[in-house]
Amino acid sequence: MLTRRRFLTASSLAMTGELVTPHLRGLMAATPALGTRFMAVPRRSPAPVHHFLEPVADAATMRTLAKAAIDAAMHAGAEWADIRLGDQRTYGGHPASVTYSFGLRVRVGGVEAFVGGGDPTTDRLARAAQSAVATARGLARAPDANATPNPAAAASHVTLVTAALHTTGDKGALPPVPVVMGEWRAPIETDPFAISIDEHDHVNQTLNGLEDVRLAGMHVRRYVDYMFRAETRVNASSDGSLLTQYLSDVIIRGNVVRGGNWRMRGPGEELILSFPGGSCTGGFEVIARLHRFDQLEQMAQELHRYEVMPGGMIDVGRYNVVFDGAAHAGLVQAAMVPALSLRRALGYDADISGTSPLRPINEVVQRQIFSPALSLRVEHAPPAFGACRWDAEGVAATSGPLITNGTVVNYITTRATHAILATRLSGDVPSLLGCAVATRASDPPTEVPASLSVPAAATGGTLDELARQMGTGLVVRGGYTVVNPDGTGGRTVSPMMMFEVKGGQLVRRLYGASLQFGTKKLFKSLKALGNASTLGENTRQTYMGLPPRRMETSVAAPAALYTGIDVLNH
Repeated sequence: MLTRRRFLTASSLAMTGELVTPHLRGLMAATPALGTRFMAVPRRSPAPVHHFLEPVADAATMRTLAKAAIDAAMHAGAEWADIRLGDQRTYGGHPASVTYSFGLRVRVGGVEAFVGGGDPTTDRLARAAQSAVATARGLARAPDANATPNPAAAASHVTLVTAALHTTGDKGALPPVPVVMGEWRAPIETDPFAISIDEHDHVNQTLNGLEDVRLAGMHVRRYVDYMFRAETRVNASSDGSLLTQYLSDVIIRGNVVRGGNWRMRGPGEELILSFPGGSCTGGFEVIARLHRFDQLEQMAQELHRYEVMPGGMIDVGRYNVVFDGAAHAGLVQAAMVPALSLRRALGYDADISGTSPLRPINEVVQRQIFSPALSLRVEHAPPAFGACRWDAEGVAATSGPLITNGTVVNYITTRATHAILATRLSGDVPSLLGCAVATRASDPPTEVPASLSVPAAATGGTLDELARQMGTGLVVRGGYTVVNPDGTGGRTVSPMMMFEVKGGQLVRRLYGASLQFGTKKLFKSLKALGNASTLGENTRQTYMGLPPRRMETSVAAPAALYTGIDVLNH
């Protein structure tokens, strides 16, 4: 229970800059990661990208520092500690960046404290360990003493200390996980940082140039934003684990576009189709395959079909809606990631980012909450985006279901919240899937899966077949310009392209409309899924944790038919 003394102690720590409070989250989210250096990379050069990136410590040095930090934390009085060190490099244009950072967690008396910082050294990590232990110890003693702790002075390049109180009867004991020593390397064909600047520039110019495609006098352009992210990540814990992973992702947001400014609403508005493919684990070969993309003319024909349609506004009302794969994936990402977060379901983030409609948890797990057509899985195996062998807490990353045929079978958890889940359920406890993510080593591990998937229906139809099955209603294609959460599971989304359907045929383009829904009601109304040919991907950023950190989640989903969705005009 959060008593008045604990609240006052936390408030005092916040005044001394030792505990991050919600009002600081905007500042924290906007601040560049500690340890980040932006590198000026020329637009043209025959040299590889890594030639322009500053070298930092190798994996062996990082492992030595990790073990020293754990020893320092235990010597300072921690009951348990873990650490992440990361050398993360990004390149997707100009400038590139190198982030060399660390994140240290300790537990004292059921209280967890975290220190994140940049440019780790033995001395800096020792002082960070002392500061984290002092903060956790101060909050653990708060019910019995009015004095606030006097944290050790943190080193420069160390961000604010955060603390979280776990209130289970056993003071938040962590579930046991196997002690692991090992390495894992993401399977890639071509290291993007070993490719010359000139070759990167050539592919980028081709992907984003005006294509030689004309249909009824129409030009079509591809816009593809992408970023390569590679990291050497070392995890260590006082349990005895010591892990090294070599991670490699490509974050892709691409469209095939015809028209003017997307902010226009009316007959001259921009027409956008989501580019095939999406964010994934991989190397330069992922972008090279997009370079050879050969479906552009087919997509140009689709855009021409839409362009010659009459445009107009739709009456406010309730409609059946078919979503293409990318649009469906965007709905799942916006609604299901927060809904299935156990922190939100437990109310821990109620005053930060909201709660969840999937509560109380003992009335949700193993209950059919949604349509039997809906299943949802966490994906950790390559080529899924964010693929890894162990998550940010050193837990084995296991692909597995969250929803099976409409029945909620698991939540998105970390080690700490999974321990609480075990105390709230009377039957079998779902498996710990390894969903703790730290985008950078200096971020606290947060329960956000990097990749989710909705399986396609083996006997499902195409997008046009779903529209014919619907008969009368709406079709939504691509992404959304606005996604507004209400904090409790409701959403308002503004599609980039929406069409009216009569007699199973698209008859006109619609503009100025938004869809409004509650998570449980929406996913109960799912009637049919498309086949594998309709699969689309959506990668969106969301802010989770305390303080909120930017996380990317990639969702793959097929086209889908939903019934009874509220449509508003604006």
